[in-house]
Amino acid sequence: MMERKGLNWQPATVFERNERIWLSLNCAQHGFIETLYCSNAEFFHRMSSFSINNLDQSKPPVDMEDLKERLQFSQDYSNLPLVMELPLWENGQFVSDDVIVQRIESFKRMYPPQRSFLLKVLAKLANDMAILNQKIRFVATLLPSSPIILETSYERICLLCQLEDSVFLLSNIYPALKYYLDQGNEGECQSELTQLFQHLKSFTNIQMMVTVSLNRPYPSLKSLMRFIREQVGFIRVFVISMERSPKQLLHSLSQKLSGKSTYIEKKLEDPHQDLNHMESMDVYELMQQIQADSFNSIAVSDFYPLSIAAAVEPFLNVMNYGFYYIRPNPFCGFATCLVNTDKEFFSYPVTRLFDFDKLFEELKPILPRLQDGKIGLINAKKLKKIFQGAVFPNKGQLPDLYSYLTDPAKAQETREFIQNLQFIVVHNNMDIAGLDLVRRCQCAMATPTANGNLVACCTGCI
Repeated sequence: MMERKGLNWQPATVFERNERIWLSLNCAQHGFIETLYCSNAEFFHRMSSFSINNLDQSKPPVDMEDLKERLQFSQDYSNLPLVMELPLWENGQFVSDDVIVQRIESFKRMYPPQRSFLLKVLAKLANDMAILNQKIRFVATLLPSSPIILETSYERICLLCQLEDSVFLLSNIYPALKYYLDQGNEGECQSELTQLFQHLKSFTNIQMMVTVSLNRPYPSLKSLMRFIREQVGFIRVFVISMERSPKQLLHSLSQKLSGKSTYIEKKLEDPHQDLNHMESMDVYELMQQIQADSFNSIAVSDFYPLSIAAAVEPFLNVMNYGFYYIRPNPFCGFATCLVNTDKEFFSYPVTRLFDFDKLFEELKPILPRLQDGKIGLINAKKLKKIFQGAVFPNKGQLPDLYSYLTDPAKAQETREFIQNLQFIVVHNNMDIAGLDLVRRCQCAMATPTANGNLVACCTGCI
């Protein structure tokens, strides 16, 4: 890639050394190359254990040919994405309505009749808000009952809010903001978010998603996280992701390929040396930062792999939220759910109320029997016992998860409870300098290319 000859796939090994996890390959041209994968081996092994091995998508590829097939999203491997991206602005102009229809129809054809997907509309460089508003409304007519996430800039969301027929009047449109946060700009970020929230809160029952992308040296998240967590019922998802700049990526690649990097050697000499270095993409380090900035109210131990969401697929369908594939690789992202109730809990991690390790292990054998999206009487009895057995004692009046997930009579109460949940997600971003193609086979988000193929949103090219 550095030599502009395209991508040359190489077999690699994930291995443990000095209580850390490394990605290693031996290239015939460039020699031995290593990339830090995770600075805490115990954390890595525990998170990797949360896969649903009795669902096809978790089985690893058997050879390079099998891997190549799985890199193309397919029903054969149940690795279809949860989210499909739809750009509305390409090559300096809006995408035509015909192309929009063609792409959405191609998305639909990928999925079995009973399964669905979330659509994420991208419009970061659109220059006419009236036309953009019209385009999004057109998309909404093509997917009238599906949630549509609109990701664009702070300024464009504010301008869309001011239109008389704003798309935010539609109940299935959810604004999403991606903010690149540098150290020293924390105050500016919070000020802009405050202004944006004031615009959006003029719309009834609107909810949104905020993504903060950051890099080393880390900005302080103390005030921002406290501010986000106060937006109960409004900010539903807060994503934190580490992203290296193109300059840093090129530097990291060139140093490795030239053999000039001393990073690996230093780690071998001192396994406890600080890992704050551009050559690593260490999600554990980022989660430690979140724990420190939240004053331990959100700890590393509160996060679980997003892969465990496969366990709630059938329950979402029972509650009429849709029947989706939610099956990312266990190391692609981590989340904690914050519970907010009238009396007992405010922004409290649900993982401190229920034994999720036990819950997950006992649910796994039942999940294959729930893949039609239905529960049934026999399974319902087993599920009730599992949920009741996973409750930690002496935690006060806890929400009845089993009833919320299975009882249609409690639909309104369930929706009110879910409306006040917040999800903090740490995205383990996989850029081109630390690419794992096996992980790539289970991406939860895909975007179309000019030739009609789908690529992972992480890498943007594979």
